[in-house]
Amino acid sequence: MVEICFEIHKIRSTIRGEDNAKDCIEALAEDFEIYLNSAVKDTPAAQFIELSIHAAACPQEKMPKTRKLFSTEYCDVYGMGKLRTVVYGRESVVILDARRNGKRFIEAFSPDSLLLYDIAFSVLMSQCGELLEAQGFHRAHATALRYRNTRAVCLFDRGVGKSTLTAILRAKAQGDIKFYSDESPLIKRGAVYPFAFRMALKADSWKELKDDCKELSKNQRTLTRRIFPEKVAIGWKREELSDPGPVNFLVIGMRAENSIAERHPQLTALFALMKALFLGLGVMQMREYYLRFDPGHLWFLIKTAVSRFISVVYIMNGAKKAIFVRSESPVKDAERLLRLIS
Repeated sequence: MVEICFEIHKIRSTIRGEDNAKDCIEALAEDFEIYLNSAVKDTPAAQFIELSIHAAACPQEKMPKTRKLFSTEYCDVYGMGKLRTVVYGRESVVILDARRNGKRFIEAFSPDSLLLYDIAFSVLMSQCGELLEAQGFHRAHATALRYRNTRAVCLFDRGVGKSTLTAILRAKAQGDIKFYSDESPLIKRGAVYPFAFRMALKADSWKELKDDCKELSKNQRTLTRRIFPEKVAIGWKREELSDPGPVNFLVIGMRAENSIAERHPQLTALFALMKALFLGLGVMQMREYYLRFDPGHLWFLIKTAVSRFISVVYIMNGAKKAIFVRSESPVKDAERLLRLIS
């Protein structure tokens, strides 16, 4: 039996499996390395996730017996409410039991080791995010950092290079730059909190950056997956993360100059923040787990929407806003960003 345990904002996650699932569990341990052994096992947790990983086909008796509810690009979904079964092909299945408030019991099955890692990571991130929402923490699709006394949330569209920019800033950090996340910091009202698991970059992007980020290359690994593209993963160190604090700068990143955005920066910032925080676009929510239809969960979704909107209002009222046009040089962009928020 292989087991790891970690705690993120009072949510305790325990992942266990037989020896044949060791590679998958060790990969997850690397993803959440800075949180490992953070749980106090003798102290009960108000919220917890128990994930059992099986490197084998799902037993026939655990396959869904009900009619399919809906499908996504990757899977078929069964179960209206707190018992949810998600089928990724004939033998790869995730079973989610959310019948106990604040507690998640999950089983993941697949004979394909790469697919097993993908589905285990996805359901873990989805349910950890859901339990964070219950505490009032909301993941934003953004990069967040503290430079000197400025806490900045940078809103960039998917594929624009949030992790690339973060990698350069991490390599240049001299103690006056700290981070919250390269892609999904936590927002609660007007404050930002760290939520940093492994940073993942496209292989071609990392190849171009390696000479500028030699220190980071000591902690790199190849992230080979079945559903999602292969990437280079780089872990975080605890000393790189910042303490929570109020967001006082909102950066809206763009690929090119936009006259409308320059004339209406407040409106542009509002739309960007609504997309990244209120709608949660780009955040790993995974609708196959997040969209459940029992009355209790529907009420939770309504409260979450209200809480997210309140966080948008706090940040819009309390943070300075600026448009940031990306160039072809990530290194120069990193320098320009620091000048902008300093």
